[in-house]
Amino acid sequence: MSKHKYNKYLHKLNKLFNPPIKIIPEKLKDGRTFNVIRDDFLIGGTKQRMIAALILANPDCNEFVYAGPHQGYAQVALGYVAKLMGKKATLFLSDKSDLTRIAEKYNPKIQSYFSKQHRRPCGWQSH
Repeated sequence: MSKHKYNKYLHKLNKLFNPPIKIIPEKLKDGRTFNVIRDDFLIGGTKQRMIAALILANPDCNEFVYAGPHQGYAQVALGYVAKLMGKKATLFLSDKSDLTRIAEKYNPKIQSYFSKQHRRPCGWQSH
C-alpha cells in the first residue's frame, strides 16, 4: 500500500475513533439544565480521541509506549487504537487490573515495573 493510500486509510479510521461527541441535556428537579458529554460509548474513553490524533500525527512511528498506573483507560485506548492502525503498543504498568485485562485483548506488549525486591512499584515513595 502506498504511503498516500495508507494515510487516507488512517484518516478514515480517525473518524471511527473520533465520532461526534454526544451531548445530552439533563434537567434537574429545580428546573436547571446541564449538559452531559458522553464518551463512555468509546472503547478507550476520551483518551481514545487523543491517541488516534497522536498516531495520525506521527505516521512514521511504528510503536507507541504508555507508562503509568494500571487503573486508567489510557492502556485500553492505546492498545485498541494501535491495533486497528497497524501499530505496536507497549504498556509499562505498576500492576494488573480489570482494565489491563481489557487492554490485553488488543495484544499490546505489557511490562511490569513492579519491584520484586521491595514488593512496591518502582518509584513509589513512603512519607
